[in-house]
Amino acid sequence: METIPSYAKLQKDQQQFFDLKRSVYKKVNSLGKERLKWIKIKTIILPIIYFAFYIVALNQNQHLFFYYILYAGMGITMVFLFLNIIHEASN
Repeated sequence: METIPSYAKLQKDQQQFFDLKRSVYKKVNSLGKERLKWIKIKTIILPIIYFAFYIVALNQNQHLFFYYILYAGMGITMVFLFLNIIHEASN
C-alpha cells in the first residue's frame, strides 16, 4: 500500500499566491470592455478555425496538395492559439 506524500504549506507561499490572485483579478477587471470582447472572440474563433481545418482535411484526402495545405493551416492556427494563450497569461 502506497502512501500519498503530503507537504506542509508555508504561510509565505500561501500569501504570495493570494497576492498574485488578487492582482490578476484587479488586472482582469481593469481591462476595457472592448479588449475583453476581443479576447472572448479569439477564444472562440481560433479553436473553431482549427477544427474546421481538421474536418475539411479528413474529407480531402484525395487531393494531396490541398490536404497538406489544410494541415499547414492547422499548424499555423495552433501556433496562434498558443501564442494567444501565452500573451494573455503574461499580461
